[in-house]
Amino acid sequence: MAALAAQAHAQDAGASPCAQEPVFVDTSVGGEARGGALALLPDGAVWVESRLLRESEAAYGVAEVTCDLGTFVKLSGALDVTYDPAELLLTVRPRLDLLPGNTLDLGRSAPSVPGPDATLPLFTVGAQGRVERAEPGSPLSRSLGVQGGVQTGPLSGALDVTVAAQDTEVRTEVQLNGSYEVTPRLTVGAQVFAQRQDNRLSLNNQRISGLRVRWGDQQAYRLPVWTLDLPLDAEVRVRVNGESLPPVRVRAGQLVLRNIALSVPAGTLEVTVLDANGERVEARSYGPGDVVVTARTLAVQAVAGRQGQDGAASVTGVYGVTDRWSVSGEGLWRGRDWEAQLGARYADRQINAGMNVTYRSARPEAAALTGDVTLVRDQWRLGGSVQVTPLNLRASQAGVSVGWADDGTTVSLNAQASPGQAQYRASAAVSRQVNPTLNAAVRAQVSSDAGKVGWQAGVTVTWVPRDTLTVTGAALMDGAQQTAGIEARWKPAPGHELVASGQVSSLPTRSARVGYSFTGPAAVSVAAGTDGAWSVSGRVGAAWVAGRAYLTADDPGPGVLVRVGLPGVPLLVNGARVVSDARGEALVLLAAGTRQVSVTPDFETLPVTVSVREDRRDVTLSGQGAGVVDWTGNFEAFVWVRLLGVDGAPLPYATLDLRGARRTDDEGWVLLPVFGTPQAVAVTLDGAAAAACRVTLTPGVESARCAP
Repeated sequence: MAALAAQAHAQDAGASPCAQEPVFVDTSVGGEARGGALALLPDGAVWVESRLLRESEAAYGVAEVTCDLGTFVKLSGALDVTYDPAELLLTVRPRLDLLPGNTLDLGRSAPSVPGPDATLPLFTVGAQGRVERAEPGSPLSRSLGVQGGVQTGPLSGALDVTVAAQDTEVRTEVQLNGSYEVTPRLTVGAQVFAQRQDNRLSLNNQRISGLRVRWGDQQAYRLPVWTLDLPLDAEVRVRVNGESLPPVRVRAGQLVLRNIALSVPAGTLEVTVLDANGERVEARSYGPGDVVVTARTLAVQAVAGRQGQDGAASVTGVYGVTDRWSVSGEGLWRGRDWEAQLGARYADRQINAGMNVTYRSARPEAAALTGDVTLVRDQWRLGGSVQVTPLNLRASQAGVSVGWADDGTTVSLNAQASPGQAQYRASAAVSRQVNPTLNAAVRAQVSSDAGKVGWQAGVTVTWVPRDTLTVTGAALMDGAQQTAGIEARWKPAPGHELVASGQVSSLPTRSARVGYSFTGPAAVSVAAGTDGAWSVSGRVGAAWVAGRAYLTADDPGPGVLVRVGLPGVPLLVNGARVVSDARGEALVLLAAGTRQVSVTPDFETLPVTVSVREDRRDVTLSGQGAGVVDWTGNFEAFVWVRLLGVDGAPLPYATLDLRGARRTDDEGWVLLPVFGTPQAVAVTLDGAAAAACRVTLTPGVESARCAP
């Protein structure tokens, strides 16, 4: 901001803006309230105090002038600036191309993260149940499940038994899993999926019971690029399938994330953005067509055993030939039937194209050659796909798609056709982020199946007035049928959610539904509707580590035991909120396969009476069990005490020494380290050179009177 172009020109060309009468306005820049400031408003220009702009917003200004009232900056004509003279409100909307932005390459080698302070054996149990009635007069559906698991060193095992009943029909399912991590690249195990129904015990007909092997790189895939819009400087935290990466501080503008490492070819990415406007979460689902295989990485999984009454086996593998080319294969065998698939894919920052060949012995006419391509350029995304079945050309099909996104608006067009079967479909959708709290979307679809034409059209409006409240309204026309509904979701406190919804239809049907859910170490959910449907469900889990029991969610993955030494300390473990128990400990079970763990205090709910030395601890879990993070020296508890004089009046700005000098505020209150026994302390009054009296501080007593 020190040397803006055209500074001299702004002062020489015509009258100086300093001659304008200043206006005191409330300001908002990039959605952030910047408070009151002076503005100069000559014809066709807006000058604001230079202090309003952040360093990353330097390009928002095109000239600078110093007046008697201070330094002012002329806002660029490329900005969308609105001035409301009635409300005296000046609004500057973000312009991303004028902001510096950032590019983060997450594929570069990161510094090694230490392991936990210890890894202890972990034992878990869990139970869940559900009772529901789908409609009046229908039989009750009931289910009850129990689980047990153990994790220690390279070994892990789990047993899950579920009993489901409807009317007089009872079905029992049993799942048994065990694994042994030979090396970080090789894991072997066994799995059994069985069921009992009508007094008959059998193996599951959909899944293979037997031995399994996983060999190769843990993170063989990567997402080449993900672009996010940041109107303000922010802290960004990336979560990949539930696993957190270290947070980074970035400048306003476009944030380009490159080479995000992935362990599976399909999943979900989440980015938490924390800026001056608060916290928001942006999510993206990805699939095989979006990712590439990292060069020279190999990942193979195989299972062999029984599927129902037949022998069965499956194997999948992927190999990165280069950073752009990869090959993959899959084979399935069951009884006399087998299926194979081979594929190759090319991907860079603008093109992602693949080809696959599939053959199944039981249906040779379904043998198919498929191909797909996606082109990405600026705001545009173009795609095409084709599937050719050489032995049954009538089943061949093709599709195209066009997408465009810019400045809160998203447009997509799709078309699919199978001429041999006289099936055609086309759809269009438009979404617009009207303002930070309001989003609107419209969609339409037309289809033809053997000459029968159908169509749909709908609109959805989502209003988020605050982080804890979301209201969604939708209307849909499907031929001659119309449906409209509204839903409100309110989170009055972390883990608690209330839901209310209503729907009307031209059938005609009307219904309303209310529900409540709590999610934490235990969970419960209840819901009921005017149509007579209702449900109640719940779950609870417990874990044992080093002979101690913890109430916790029954997730199947490794555990993290955080020892803080104080009760009631709120923490975030890979984004999951937890509070230390009476022993000053908190146990969190994570998703299976999690290795990178981030532990931070939950500063939003951290009591002011607790101080923090280190604001983050990252660890890499090794083996199975509960990784211990010893943070007992990181937190210190304080207590409020009010000092009173001999006459009972508060002692403002007095000083006393309890593990360091402490000074009272203007009402005599002082924050002191927690003490377990009475403490006699000298007190120096404001402005005095020596101690004037002494107080005896008593645990649990919030006031102390000075005695000579």
